[in-house]
Amino acid sequence: GKVRVLLIHRTRYRDLTLPKGKVDPGEMLAETAVREVFEETGVRTALGVPIGVSRYTLPSGRTKIVHYWAAEATDEAVRTSAFVPNKEIAAIEWVSMKRARKTLSYPVDVEILENFASERSRARGQAHLLRAAACFDLARLAPDSAAAWLARAREERAAARRSTPTLTPDRRYFAPGFVEFYARG
Repeated sequence: GKVRVLLIHRTRYRDLTLPKGKVDPGEMLAETAVREVFEETGVRTALGVPIGVSRYTLPSGRTKIVHYWAAEATDEAVRTSAFVPNKEIAAIEWVSMKRARKTLSYPVDVEILENFASERSRARGQAHLLRAAACFDLARLAPDSAAAWLARAREERAAARRSTPTLTPDRRYFAPGFVEFYARG
C-alpha cells in the first residue's frame, strides 16, 4: 500500500515533527522508540530497521542525540489509537511522503525521512546490525564481570527482539564477543 508518515504537532514548540522522546533508565533505544511513539500518538508500532541518527545542540548548550527507526502500524493499530490532544502533543497527522517533506519543521527530520525512503528502496537480503556489543575479550574479564555482562547482553537481545518483531531473522550470524547480525531473505 501507500506509505503514510505519522507526524506530531507539538504544543510547546508549535512545530510539526516526527515522534521522539527520552530514554528511561535501563531501557534500550529500540524500547524507547516503541514506548515513546505509543505515549505520544496512542499508536502501537513494530520497529523495522534503523534509519538514522540526528545530533543537534539545544539552547542550553547540551547536545541531543536522537535515533530513528522505520516502523509499521497496522490498520487496526491506527483505528484503535488512544491519542487524546494534551499539553505536549496538540494533534497527530498521517501524511504522504511528499507532504511530510514539505511540511516538517526541521531539515533534520526531512533528512531522516529521506533515509527512510532510501532504505525502503533497497533490495531484501541485506544484513542488518541489530546489536553492537562491547568490543573486548570476555576471557580477560573476571568471572563475575563476564557473567554480569553476558546477562545484560541476553536481556538486551530479548528486549530488541520484543521491540523489533519485523526484524525476526531468517538466519542469525554471530561475530563472537563483538557483534550480532540478523539477516533476512
